[in-house]
Amino acid sequence: MEPAAELKCDNCATPTPKPFRCGAKWLCQHCKEMWDRLSTVVLAPNVQPPPKPSKGPPVWDLVQFDMLARDKMGASKYGVRLQPFNGRDALRDAYEESLDLCVYLRQAIFERDGK
Repeated sequence: MEPAAELKCDNCATPTPKPFRCGAKWLCQHCKEMWDRLSTVVLAPNVQPPPKPSKGPPVWDLVQFDMLARDKMGASKYGVRLQPFNGRDALRDAYEESLDLCVYLRQAIFERDGK
């Protein structure tokens, strides 16, 4: 189905007489160009072989150790372990932490691949 005349871009809300279909969204020329650039840099398919055994420790064990250490650090820093109904917005905290994670991951990808 073709879009009605003068739709708004689903990404930036700019009125767009001839939007481009991108998945389930309609994009203006600027957002379409940005999407095309990003999809070739970051979202390009990355076919990897299945994992093979190594001499390293299981990563789950490493994560469990890190979680226990983090719990201990938080209890020391805040005087209490993380508990529900602690007066903080857990979704907001998790969202902000995930934004930090995205930045660190993108930094690592750029440092590894140079793009």
